Amino acid sequence: MKTTKLQVLGITCDNCANTIVNAMAELGAAASVDLASSEVVVRHGEGQPGLGTETMVEAIYEAFKPKGKAVTVSVIDAG
Repeated sequence: MKTTKLQVLGITCDNCANTIVNAMAELGAAASVDLASSEVVVRHGEGQPGLGTETMVEAIYEAFKPKGKAVTVSVIDAG
């Protein structure tokens, strides 16, 4: 199991956290969100094809687009 840590600025509520968790689930990964620190920990298999940090970041941006919410995503640790 591989762990990637992201920072997602602009998340403020449980709906934001659920949006991220669901976006990662669609990629086959599990995520936990700490709203206080704006940190997201994503757990995924090392051999998952096409699941790099760029894919995770793009999935988060795409998940927030329909909500009209601006977030900023950066990679803290790609594990």
